[in-house]
Amino acid sequence: SDVDGVKRGGGWGGERKEKGKERGKTTGRGEKKELDGFRRQRTDTKVVGMASDSEEEGRRDEGRMRDEGGIEHKMEEMFKVMNKQYLELAGELKAIKRSDTASPSISVDPTPSSSRMPSPSTGGVGGAGGRGRRRSVFKHASSGGLEGMEMERRVSDRDNITEEGYAMLKKEKEGLVEELVELRERCRQLSEELAGVKEDKEFLSESTSEAKTGMEKAEAEVEKERRRREEVEAKLRKEVESLTARLDEAKREGEEMKARLAELKKDRKSETSELTTALDSLDRAQQECRRMREEVARVESSEKGMEAKLRQAEERIAKMKRVLVVCPDGSSVSVEEAEEVMRTMKEQVDSSRKVQHELEAKLKLLERRVKAAEEERGGEM
Repeated sequence: SDVDGVKRGGGWGGERKEKGKERGKTTGRGEKKELDGFRRQRTDTKVVGMASDSEEEGRRDEGRMRDEGGIEHKMEEMFKVMNKQYLELAGELKAIKRSDTASPSISVDPTPSSSRMPSPSTGGVGGAGGRGRRRSVFKHASSGGLEGMEMERRVSDRDNITEEGYAMLKKEKEGLVEELVELRERCRQLSEELAGVKEDKEFLSESTSEAKTGMEKAEAEVEKERRRREEVEAKLRKEVESLTARLDEAKREGEEMKARLAELKKDRKSETSELTTALDSLDRAQQECRRMREEVARVESSEKGMEAKLRQAEERIAKMKRVLVVCPDGSSVSVEEAEEVMRTMKEQVDSSRKVQHELEAKLKLLERRVKAAEEERGGEM
């Protein structure tokens, strides 16, 4: 099938097939499984607004963070492998380009080398079999400067290359095309991974925004609770002062009742009813004193409860200010660190795309050179 106008070849050709087997991963055939495994390990990240009180959930979070660290490491390894493959492909494409440029003009001259004489009319080498092609080779080489001189030297050193050698070179070029197609597939998969990372980043941004909103609401709630506590404390202070004043007044009344009772004892017969009334008043005053003491104790207990609530609210604020991103391996990083990792991964993918574009441009140039050489060879035949 054709991919972007480049026809994929059917074989590796000659020694390259054996070299490709020995090289293993450098042919591009060893990374697919690793890439698939990498894609299976990618999991959605999660933002936790409040610190978890469950130890089991904490262990799960640590597992997610370890997975995330493995993903980042595999991404780096993938880019290193792709860069190495690009350098190898660039060198092989350069060698094939030179071979394809020189091969169509190479022929086997049946005459011995000792019988070849220069031809004054063509400037080439004598002999019926190679005159026209020799002229074409040197004409092409003369326009290429140093590259043409190198090509002329290679042609003179490789007079015994046949059509089978040229076919082998062509198959080797087709193997490079197939390898480039695999590299494109890996780049496409990396692009899909980048899209997933972008989705995770958007999810992180939304979750972080929600966490910030929740923190602001909690701060407002704490502030409201603090104002309410101050109002309650002021009210309780007023009540305590009022109860204390009433208690002092009751004590004074009790003392007055006792003094009056002492006077009434002197005239018990005439003041029996008044004494009874005084005793009742004293009992009521004592009961009121006990009730006031209980009220004071209740107010003090309520004040302690308000202080405990305020401390809990302040602890909630402190926890929410430590909002962390929980990664798939279970550990946590700050939001800023997560965003830095996202930016680094995006830069690496952009660099891989740039390498892919450069390699495609070089491959198109090679195809044009091969096509031109084939047309020239066909015209001469």
